[in-house]
Amino acid sequence: MRYFFVTIRNTPKNKYDSYFNRVESNKYCLVEDGSLWEYRKMVDLGRGSESGYCRLPIPNYDELLSFVLNFDKQKMHRYVSDEEQNFYGSLSVLLYDYPMRFFNDLGKLLDTERFDCELNMQMIEIINREFLVDDNILHRLSNKNQQVLCEKWRHLYNLINSIH
Repeated sequence: MRYFFVTIRNTPKNKYDSYFNRVESNKYCLVEDGSLWEYRKMVDLGRGSESGYCRLPIPNYDELLSFVLNFDKQKMHRYVSDEEQNFYGSLSVLLYDYPMRFFNDLGKLLDTERFDCELNMQMIEIINREFLVDDNILHRLSNKNQQVLCEKWRHLYNLINSIH
């Protein structure tokens, strides 16, 4: 089942607009089946932050984590699959709604050697765009929570590189 529509691979930002009817300020109804969706910011896939829609209710943390960790990039096609949409959308929700919990869980996976760096390289690259910042920028961040998250990611990224 598809839980996300994300603008990826040069998809115009308004491509999915015709699929939805607005019902509230940030809530939309999918014309096809009447399901309720939320418009939200998504991760940066290399050309600036993407945008998209998330099915409501949003999958819980464990479901989101499963979509991300079990994504097989070998199954990527020319046309974006539901699995790929769920990967990018889930990663976005994890990074924006649960960043510290997500980083802590990644740290635990690294400690137990259950983290496949090759399989998860795409995820690592996306997180780098969001959280890997230079030292001189890191200490100038006005948002202390963002600074802590960037420091946490740097630590995890160094661990990943040491085992990769």
